[in-house]
Amino acid sequence: MVKPADLMKAASGTKIAKDIDKKFGRCDILVNNAGLNILERKWSQLTPAGAEQVIDGNLSSAFYCSSAVLPMMRKRKDGVLIHTSSMAGRNPSTLSGRPIRRPSTAWWR
Repeated sequence: MVKPADLMKAASGTKIAKDIDKKFGRCDILVNNAGLNILERKWSQLTPAGAEQVIDGNLSSAFYCSSAVLPMMRKRKDGVLIHTSSMAGRNPSTLSGRPIRRPSTAWWR
């Protein structure tokens, strides 16, 4: 089942989970693959509103979707949650908001 939704809102995940339960009566696997980034992501540019948007898009959305399907999984005592993340966490670059440094210089310095 594929449905468009704003997963940064708890009600959206709940609505989709109810639709799944109604149509299939179960949810075997949830893949949390939604996420976002913002242009103003350098610490010198990041605002509280921007940080909240990134957190809502990358963390809260996964929490809302997981919370929405867990009752179905618990009822059957079965189910799998798969959470993915971007390579930006492992490979910092200007695309992830971190300035590129010479390879000999660690990014955390």
